Amino acid sequence: ESSKIAKEMAKDALLLKVQHHYTHILSTMAEYDITQKVLGFAFDGSGLGDDGCVWGGEVFKCDAKGYERVYHFKYFKLIGSTKAIKDAKRVVLGLLFEHYSFEEVLEFEVAKRYTREELKMLHNVWEKSINSPLTSSVGRLFDAVSIMGGFLDDVNYDGEAGLVLESFYDKGIKESYNYTIKNGEIEIDMISILKDSDKHLIASKFLNTLADIVLSISKNSKLPVVLSGGVFQNTTLLNLVVDGFRKNSIIYYISKEIALNDEGISLGQMWYGLHFVTH
Repeated sequence: ESSKIAKEMAKDALLLKVQHHYTHILSTMAEYDITQKVLGFAFDGSGLGDDGCVWGGEVFKCDAKGYERVYHFKYFKLIGSTKAIKDAKRVVLGLLFEHYSFEEVLEFEVAKRYTREELKMLHNVWEKSINSPLTSSVGRLFDAVSIMGGFLDDVNYDGEAGLVLESFYDKGIKESYNYTIKNGEIEIDMISILKDSDKHLIASKFLNTLADIVLSISKNSKLPVVLSGGVFQNTTLLNLVVDGFRKNSIIYYISKEIALNDEGISLGQMWYGLHFVTH
């Protein structure tokens, strides 16, 4: 909607289009007056990507004038698009349909929340990619874990899954879930979450995994790191990442004056515009 408003306002003026998640990183760069190249982690709910997919788990090499997307979380289908944000069980189904047949999915607890007819319809929508865009969203993975682990029956508001998982975190648990980083694609073994039954274990392993991923990628780069996006409002995750950075002497930046969620992106847009005009 903001893009539509911008087009109407611009008329004959120059209209600069800036990708949503890149702008998250720019907002933090603006706060610290950073113009040099950085490694930016933008983890949040959703935003339109350059390829038409719904991004939300991105890693960029970028400066104030442009970016290169170097890593992203593996795409999965968001059944019903925005409906999956309001009905997080659809996120889980999108992950299950990738690994199991329709009949096998019927045996999972989340499937029993639907009638067979409803589930068949959702499977058809997923299979034919009808209104089911691909997404790399870390925010949606939080939603999935909250349902898979039995933390919530459904997600009632944005960020609820993160708050609930955080409340079950046990710093004594050091384990993580398996993940791979290959050809720029990050994939967590989400299905293995279903094998665990203890909520403290699930929440701790998932948050540890995300922190491990950020640290692993950062250690292989010589660039200073910028963290932004609504997911990093999760204090537990942020503390885990920062602790890893400090132990490995990694330079990092996280906004303190500017909101990490979408409230802060307008500053990032202006930061880009400023450097576009002056350079």
